[in-house]
Amino acid sequence: MISTVKSGIQANSRDIAVISNNIANANTTGFKKSHLNFVDIYRNAASQIPTAYRGAGSLSQDPRMLFTQGSLDITGMTLDVAVEGDGMFVLDSINDDQRLFSRAGSYVLSNNGKIVDSDGNTPLFFQPTGTSDEENTPNDESISNLLGPIFVEPTKQFGERELNGVSLPNILTLRQLETEPNGKIFARYGEVEGRNTRIFLGQVSLARFASLPGLQAEGRNIFTQTEDSGVANIGTPGAEPYGRITFGALERSNVDVTTELLALIKTQQAYQANARILQTSLEIGRELINN
Repeated sequence: MISTVKSGIQANSRDIAVISNNIANANTTGFKKSHLNFVDIYRNAASQIPTAYRGAGSLSQDPRMLFTQGSLDITGMTLDVAVEGDGMFVLDSINDDQRLFSRAGSYVLSNNGKIVDSDGNTPLFFQPTGTSDEENTPNDESISNLLGPIFVEPTKQFGERELNGVSLPNILTLRQLETEPNGKIFARYGEVEGRNTRIFLGQVSLARFASLPGLQAEGRNIFTQTEDSGVANIGTPGAEPYGRITFGALERSNVDVTTELLALIKTQQAYQANARILQTSLEIGRELINN
């Protein structure tokens, strides 16, 4: 009996830890909550124990991550981007060449003009096939199958200008970054009469998996693929089943604090009940020994 009660204490203690972690990350961008399943322990039929008494407690399985959609938090920041659907952002690790995946699309420009996340990992974008056009027509916005980083130049030359009869490079300063719902990112430079100064930089890439719960959580909203998740299939936003993206927004965690608190109360009650049964069993055992 004592082993049965101990199994309940251990299983519920583990569940309390999982729920507590969910609540702690209720405001973490892109966080996906976990759920713990319990299975019963049953004694072997050959044990000569009557069927009604073969139950031997409970056992908690490994936590299962739930990839339900989180609500969107509008930030208005150009390089914040949220996914609605099953897609995952594709990144290169700052420490090695390992491919990483995430739902947290909070990006900034590094000191050298590269788009990175808060940890310095590099989001990967489909690269342009065309080059910037220094004539009067927009540059080519078609993309290749190559993935790479985006570097934003603070200044860029757009042809030449005349000054006192001398031809000088026409250098323009970056005015702003612009985005489109299909995931394309552009750099807009200063104005030049009759010239296009909007440069196509790349398009957001998204990865989908046969089984999202099969991904390995690495912490800090980062995942890596496993045999259970299957190999990443990479595509562009808007195409099923990658999902849509929204610039100027971040995906909130999918944790409902009220639901988690109710689950925590229920689990704590089960834990306390098992602890009380264990205490009572030990007291009865001591009385039998003393008598």
